[in-house]
Amino acid sequence: MRRNIVAHGYVPNTRFFLLALPDHFYLWKDKYSSEIERHTYEIDPMVFLKPYVEKSNIKIEKLSEAGFEILITSWLNELLQLSESQESFKQNKNNKWLVESELLNAIKHGRIASEVLF
Repeated sequence: MRRNIVAHGYVPNTRFFLLALPDHFYLWKDKYSSEIERHTYEIDPMVFLKPYVEKSNIKIEKLSEAGFEILITSWLNELLQLSESQESFKQNKNNKWLVESELLNAIKHGRIASEVLF
């Protein structure tokens, strides 16, 4: 999926590519290529998404595509507000990939832009 997205020019050349699916997150770091490349990280997203899913009272597998997008946007917005230097965040083993990959630092002070299709 990542190879096709990159090959067709749907995303700009970036250091990070996160494919967020309900059952797995796949992160590629420094691999902007239209070749098939193994992901750098594979993460179970429920560790991060559980609080959002619980607030919605809807099982993640029952969420619509738009609902899942809202869930991911909420999680990313929370990450944008964090600082890699926050010790409690760094000590949480579930956040290790965000710090280790340097993704958290790269998105610090960032913003989320969504494409609206009519």
